[in-house]
Amino acid sequence: MEEPEPASDEDVPAQDQDPNVTNALMHLCMLVIMQDTSRIELYASPLMHYLAVRGVDEHSKTFRAAFFYTPILAAALWINRLIMLEVAVPLEEWPGVGLRGKAMLVSVPERIHELRRKHLCEGSFSPTASILSQLAMGKHFNQLHQSPPNIRWSEDEQIIYYEGEPVELGKIKKMCRTLMQELQEALGELTFGSVPGIDLGAIIDSMAWSQAFRRESYSFIKHVKNQERTDVGYGYLYRRARKGKGGWKLFRKSRAGPIEWVDGQVKKYLGAERRFLRKLMVCMHVTGKWAVITCQVKLTTVIDRQQVASQPVDPNWDRSRSATAYIPPGTYTSSMDACVF
Repeated sequence: MEEPEPASDEDVPAQDQDPNVTNALMHLCMLVIMQDTSRIELYASPLMHYLAVRGVDEHSKTFRAAFFYTPILAAALWINRLIMLEVAVPLEEWPGVGLRGKAMLVSVPERIHELRRKHLCEGSFSPTASILSQLAMGKHFNQLHQSPPNIRWSEDEQIIYYEGEPVELGKIKKMCRTLMQELQEALGELTFGSVPGIDLGAIIDSMAWSQAFRRESYSFIKHVKNQERTDVGYGYLYRRARKGKGGWKLFRKSRAGPIEWVDGQVKKYLGAERRFLRKLMVCMHVTGKWAVITCQVKLTTVIDRQQVASQPVDPNWDRSRSATAYIPPGTYTSSMDACVF
């Protein structure tokens, strides 16, 4: 029997999460946003202290310009208003923090205006009032001075600043190398273990084979002189999957005799495939290098996304003339020969 996959955090319903932690976080938000600042210094407020720290550029060790600091203030203001709306008229009551639900309020408008005047208006003794004052001053400075470019280089050309945030080219290079390594490992996992490498120098990628080139769906991997190196696909992967290579056990003999899919392993395989494709899209977008991954093997998954649980696996597959004769119709393919180099 296959053990079920452990549920991820995204699959856990909200009602099953720890209510004590949720109430504690809500209470903390209320204390910070609804703090009375009439008898304390401005930056004694935890929220204003945090925003003051955000006002320092950690790379240049200077204060951020108004163009780059006002978006931070605006984001904090938006969050404050959103939390205060939940405090004022929650859809359900919060007994742990003493908030009544919307249905229990005598007057919703009065409740909203009461909290707005006390905690969200300019002139009130609250962190939000200080944010509004600083935001108004920042907008005034933005109107007096010319806006800097959104993108600029550092003097040593090793950092790109995008909207004031630094992007180090060295980190991008490291990320790309790590991503390529993860893709190589994931590709080996999806092809059921290591596969023979392909000498790219021996691949013929020429338009001289004009008659075949004009055919619809032509690909260089179909060139007759490339068949020895690129003739892989359903049949190749199916045989490897049947042997259980790479730690996968996608098939088993049923009690009735025929071979059937192992549902737990199939779902796990499809999950690994989705993660691979997402990383591949990121890699192609960031590096633009399709061939590094795609020329090494033609990756063609043999599992149908929708019919995998219902379609049997024919035990006579090895004696079939066609590699795809016993694969369920509509089988999903992520073949790499569709890429354009």
